[in-house]
Amino acid sequence: MITSTAQMYEDLADEFDQAVPFYSTFGRVMVDTIDPPRGSALLDLAAGRGAVARPAQERGCSVTAVDAAPSMVAHLRQDLPQGSIHVMDVHDLAFEDATFDIVTAGFAVNLFEYPARVVQEAYRVLKAGGLLAFTLPGGKNESGDLSFCNRLYAEFSRYLPVFERPIVHVLETESVLEGAGFTDVACQEITAEVEIPDSEAAWEFLTKNGTGELILSLPHPQQDKFRKRVDEAFERLNRVAVLRRTVHLWSGRR
Repeated sequence: MITSTAQMYEDLADEFDQAVPFYSTFGRVMVDTIDPPRGSALLDLAAGRGAVARPAQERGCSVTAVDAAPSMVAHLRQDLPQGSIHVMDVHDLAFEDATFDIVTAGFAVNLFEYPARVVQEAYRVLKAGGLLAFTLPGGKNESGDLSFCNRLYAEFSRYLPVFERPIVHVLETESVLEGAGFTDVACQEITAEVEIPDSEAAWEFLTKNGTGELILSLPHPQQDKFRKRVDEAFERLNRVAVLRRTVHLWSGRR
């Protein structure tokens, strides 16, 4: 049975990361930073449209990618025919112990229903000395030309409904990693910039990613006001916008 989070990504699959390649840009920076040796057996969790899996394969890794959304997997199988791509629940990985050299996840761990359980599964399927690496929002509170969106989120948050489960988990990340058995736990900041050509692309980016449900859950009058404010901001800017983000890259060794 597909979970509500997986269903959200299932619905987003065709357009996810297409108008503004935010995730693929950060996926490439992430892979460049961890610098996996050629031939590494790499497992990418919640692989989406291949933000991490694609640059890892380009670097010569033997890539296995899993996602709970069947349509994401269908796109990825088409885009990365040499990869081993599966529909799978990351809380219960169908792999033997000590299978992979590296496990990755791009902007996903805090969206999993039970993040600690997924980290434990990553530990199980890693070989001794293997690396777990994943990105999470954090770092400097900056968004470049889209910094106005931070103010909009704060302004409109009072109109949001009460969710039965949090869309985004707040993690004690170091404790979660060490509790699963990881050593050499570290956190570093990585930064990337992505161009956003116009307000239409900005709206696609804001509403068709993992936290887009926050905007789409607003009552329609407030949602329309939010959209109008985005349009007005781009009219004032009168040029291609640059989204600049600094995020946390967490890692640990088995």
